[in-house]
Amino acid sequence: MLGGLLLGLLESFGTFWLGGEWRDVFAFGVLILFLTVRPTGLLGERVTERV
Repeated sequence: MLGGLLLGLLESFGTFWLGGEWRDVFAFGVLILFLTVRPTGLLGERVTERV
C-alpha cells in the first residue's frame, strides 16, 4: 500500500514536470530504478543465505 501511494505521488509530480504524455514512462522508469537499487522492496529485509 505504501509503494502504491508513493508511486502515485511520484507519477503525479512527474506528470506536472514532464507533461501527461510522459506519465507511463516516468512511472516505469521509477519502478525499474527503485527495484535495481532496492530489490527486496520498500520495507524488505536483507536475507543471508546459509550454505
